[in-house]
Amino acid sequence: MIRIFKTNGILQIVIILAVSVAVCGKNLITPPEMACDATCGPIYLLLHKILSGSPLIAAILALLLTLTEGYLLNRLLYNKGLIPLNSLMPTLLYVMLMGVGVETYGLSPALLTNLWLLLSLNSLMPKESLIVPENCIFNTTMWFSMAVMTWLPALFAALPIIAGLLSYKVYKGREWSVALLGFLALIIIVATILFLIDRMDIATNYAVSSIGELHIFCDTETLAIAETALFAIMAIYCTISSVSGLYRNTIAQRRHGLVIVSMLVYSLFSLFYTKLMPINAQPFAITVATAGSICLLGRKRRLWIYDIAMAILFFLSLYSYL
Repeated sequence: MIRIFKTNGILQIVIILAVSVAVCGKNLITPPEMACDATCGPIYLLLHKILSGSPLIAAILALLLTLTEGYLLNRLLYNKGLIPLNSLMPTLLYVMLMGVGVETYGLSPALLTNLWLLLSLNSLMPKESLIVPENCIFNTTMWFSMAVMTWLPALFAALPIIAGLLSYKVYKGREWSVALLGFLALIIIVATILFLIDRMDIATNYAVSSIGELHIFCDTETLAIAETALFAIMAIYCTISSVSGLYRNTIAQRRHGLVIVSMLVYSLFSLFYTKLMPINAQPFAITVATAGSICLLGRKRRLWIYDIAMAILFFLSLYSYL
């Protein structure tokens, strides 16, 4: 499997499409209802209002969005020099991870949030230098604001994004003013629209009721514990392996890798809004797919061991889905 994703472009596409159909094909036959709870922000609620009566369209959009996000992650890692080959391995891992631990492979706030976070990371990370232009700083925080207005746990991504801005030498007051303006621009627009239509209660309820959603749900069944443990072992190994291998890269590439890996902060805090066992891997998908791609594409020996790990990940996604 890994050899294929190092050499053959056509087979890569075929495998990704086959995995996508295997994992989410059932939802195209019996489409699930769209998720909706107190952590869903105004942007997702608008989408829910439009598509909740058309579950098939929502399921198709979820599949297309997953593949699009996988491709965006792929281009991000390749353009920033974090993977040595123009391989579709990140897309494959992303598609499988988005199915681990979720009851339905449909349109969800976490899925849409990942799109905004990928766009934010792409704006944040310069290709070679360590200087982020002001327009990119604005775009970074604007996309982050989109994520927060889609799903409340995305607020925790502020920590790695701020750390990333600092690592790219964003020190001046003018630059931080641009960052703050980018974050507030969308919030001001949404608040103005809600005020004009006399629905400010939506924003108030979003901020207040979501606090009551703080919890960590743990399923003590053996299979749930095993699923979480297997995912955690894979994620920890890939993260450590990828970080330890970044020293061979340029300074810019090392910082790119560390910024994406630091998104684990957002992923771990999101557990207070999702569940610990069985784990919902969707908030982890960007980071783990990145670490897994760097780890797997750098391997040259004993590839059969890593092929087995890929097969286990695939069956984890199928188990959660079935």
